[in-house]
Amino acid sequence: MQNVIDSIDDAYQEFVKEMSSFLEAKQSCGEQPKSACSDSALERLAHTWEAFKHACDQAEGFVNHEKQRLACKCAVDDAVAASIRDEFFEDDSTTTFEEANVVVDEDDKSTELGADE
Repeated sequence: MQNVIDSIDDAYQEFVKEMSSFLEAKQSCGEQPKSACSDSALERLAHTWEAFKHACDQAEGFVNHEKQRLACKCAVDDAVAASIRDEFFEDDSTTTFEEANVVVDEDDKSTELGADE
């Protein structure tokens, strides 16, 4: 995760630096509509813009992958919980897991009491 953040930050800082260089080059070229210095500065700016967009796309892909992974995990957890609930609480679907623990504990005590008698 930190690598993704660092990648975006580095690409953004490079883009801002190139934007500044482009504006300085454009200002130094004066009234000339196109010059070699402004063309090369514009080309570098376009390159850093593409690198920044690529870093953002990678971050978006990472976020989407993690969202999908978590959604799958939650779906599996819900499915497991549903199958356990269906298997153990067929008669009473309103029983919660906390209530089931109390029932099991009470059954254990009554079994122990029955063994002592």
